[in-house]
Amino acid sequence: MSRNFEAIFVGIDLTIKFYNWKPRIPVLIAILLLVISNGVLASTSTVQLSEDEKRWLSEHPSIRLAVDIDWSPFENINDENQYVGMAAEYIALVGQKLAEELSITDELTSLFNRRHFNNLFPQELACAEREKKTIVLMIIDVDYFKPYNDNYGHQQGDNALRAVSGVLKNTLRRAGDFTFRIGGEEFGVIVTVDDSDAAYAIAEKLRKAVEDLGLEHAYSEVAACLTISIGMEIHQCNDSQPADMDLIYRLADDALYQAKENGRNQVASSCMDDWQATINE
Repeated sequence: MSRNFEAIFVGIDLTIKFYNWKPRIPVLIAILLLVISNGVLASTSTVQLSEDEKRWLSEHPSIRLAVDIDWSPFENINDENQYVGMAAEYIALVGQKLAEELSITDELTSLFNRRHFNNLFPQELACAEREKKTIVLMIIDVDYFKPYNDNYGHQQGDNALRAVSGVLKNTLRRAGDFTFRIGGEEFGVIVTVDDSDAAYAIAEKLRKAVEDLGLEHAYSEVAACLTISIGMEIHQCNDSQPADMDLIYRLADDALYQAKENGRNQVASSCMDDWQATINE
């Protein structure tokens, strides 16, 4: 397989597969515009692949969408075996975007990191205010994680954090769902919902999904397996109640504290009493 053919497809494969789809869509659009603007998109032509190239491509299914592009204009390598022209531009673009994404990603869990949370939360809050949506902040803590880490070892502790992050990623897959590792064994979730019932349903689904992993935790005081506690603030954006990011975070954090005080492995929110009263009516 030609070197530039593999490098270009590896770039696309990394762009699509290294993280989840949502933040990558603008990158893919930029790549396609770059290709189209330079006149290399063939309307009917198909790349003729060797057997080796077909075999390599079969191992990277996420980039099959690109096989209808005529890649011959990328065959630009100078005498020093360096990519030039479109190939160099494309590889530089992918490298730049990948570096940007690594800077906002938690290395252990591949969730967004605290830095990105601090930047994204006010943006999502402003968007919810404009569209008069209900935005929910959840702060999630792994129950009795320190004794888990101390007794099972740091490697197993890391594996447990990856397992919890996997639940978050696999459960929250909508375009407006965001998951973060805030620090240590603490995670953050931002979602928009139609009403409080939907928020509680999502939080309870997360709690149960982690419990259903069945990860042994003989040192927990609440269950025989690894569990989480969730503190949640549900904010209905409207003109009479302007959003205060710091207040929303503090209320979610207070709710997490309440969930722990009430016995852990549960969901709590600042409006829990009002919600329970509604259910009991």
